[in-house]
Amino acid sequence: IIVLYLVRLRKRNQKRHREATIYQCALYSQAVGYFQCNLSKDLMLSPYMKMIEGEPTDIIDYIPFPAGAPFSSLMDYIGSHYVVSTAGDFRDFMNPDALTKLYRAGNFKPEFSCWVTVPNNGDKVFQRYVFFLSENNDGDIIATCIVYDQSEHEGELEKQRIKAEAANIAKSTFLFNMSHDVRTPMNAIIGYANMAEKNINNKEKVSECITKIQSSSEQLLSLMDDALDMSRVESGKVIIKEEPVNIIENINRIKDSIVENARLHGIDLKFNMGNMENYEVYVDSMHLNKILFNVVDNAIKYSKPGGIVRITISQKKLKEENFARYIFVIEDHGIGMSNDFLGQIYDMFAREESSTISGVQGTGVGMAITKKLVDLMNGEISVESEKGKGTRVRLQFDFRARKPVEKVEEVKNPEEEVSLEGKRILLVEDIEINREIAREILEEEGLVVEEAVDGSIAVDMVSDSEPGYYDLVFMDIQMPIMDGYEATRRIRALANKELAQIPIVAMTANALDEDIQNSLEAGMNAHLSKPINIVELFNAMHKYIKV
Repeated sequence: IIVLYLVRLRKRNQKRHREATIYQCALYSQAVGYFQCNLSKDLMLSPYMKMIEGEPTDIIDYIPFPAGAPFSSLMDYIGSHYVVSTAGDFRDFMNPDALTKLYRAGNFKPEFSCWVTVPNNGDKVFQRYVFFLSENNDGDIIATCIVYDQSEHEGELEKQRIKAEAANIAKSTFLFNMSHDVRTPMNAIIGYANMAEKNINNKEKVSECITKIQSSSEQLLSLMDDALDMSRVESGKVIIKEEPVNIIENINRIKDSIVENARLHGIDLKFNMGNMENYEVYVDSMHLNKILFNVVDNAIKYSKPGGIVRITISQKKLKEENFARYIFVIEDHGIGMSNDFLGQIYDMFAREESSTISGVQGTGVGMAITKKLVDLMNGEISVESEKGKGTRVRLQFDFRARKPVEKVEEVKNPEEEVSLEGKRILLVEDIEINREIAREILEEEGLVVEEAVDGSIAVDMVSDSEPGYYDLVFMDIQMPIMDGYEATRRIRALANKELAQIPIVAMTANALDEDIQNSLEAGMNAHLSKPINIVELFNAMHKYIKV
């Protein structure tokens, strides 16, 4: 009897030691729980031990469930009371028959993951249950389960998933709004073109249709510019280039177009200019103007006809003598925004109301782009608004000041004095309709136009010509066989230096900052973006054609 008792005691101790060793291994592998069961007999072979408050504890001590209960009953209870949202899947997986089938099918290491509420404190944790299935000498299926806590990792994945979903929803909304807002001016363009065709003999009606087509085209171009600006900002390719600028002259240059935009919308635009001591500053005028255009354009768009938009520009003194602080305040009495939307105003694609409801076209990227540009220029922007009462936007920038330069007597615009009639242009463009439009514009001013439909043909035409035969080359970029960059490089490499120095101006739909840089690096003198701006086109010719 004593011997039998000692043998049984030894086996019991060995079993406890084996369980302790397995659990120790589980803890060493950063697990938070362990249990072993006999699936064939639906019997727990060891307690369900979990790390609670830093100590390995039998889970029965923390839940109102009887000790010695079957494995399936314990799992059903845990699934029903502690598993978050996927209780049914948990119970299905933990079913002894289901686990046995997995073993018979050759799956010796099934896994299940879910969110679980911790019994003692109610915290939510993400746990992974890893089973090791084997068969004992009696033919019973034995399951050893090790539980891992992956809350931190899963939480990060969940954040990324939510962020990705939000981005996808935002982009889907953008595409939906963009599709709707693009179709509106496109519908007008097609409609008025058809109307003009039907009334071809009615000059007044045709003129009215053309005016509305031009207006809708500008609206369409504005939408495309928004999408392009968004692409630039999101790609991180916006570069701030400071240059010496007379801030008053710069404001006066953009003032005319802003006033005209307000007039077309029936808005009274008022400018208040404060005293400017340091009007000569270093600033990226292109991006500053873009910021002002975006904010003022919003104020005009969201104001009712007959409303007033007030723009106030002032300068404040700074302790640093070589810096000047400029403050731009744009106020309107338009439809305003709710407090809830003010928190989202800088989100990409955000619009409080679609164009269908507000009647205002837009993609919802203007203020997001504006905020990013303001940040890149180390400025500040703040927005105050009240629904139905209007909006006030305050912009603040500290510009590096420079010493005032002597005022040079203004020279008359050269294009008003010098005729380009008879000058010869080589137009390099693969799209026939683009060649037709450009040729019509140029020939109306008396220029002689020759055409090349590919970069390689342009290189041959220039290399076979006499110096001075062509006065300037307008070069498209994307063309078959040879693109504009390569064609320019080959012209610049010609043995005849006079031919190699012919002025070349890019005239292309590639309008990103890097496209402009690529054109200059290829050897072009300037870069014009399509659709053609006639003023910029003739400014370029007057600048580079010798007269």
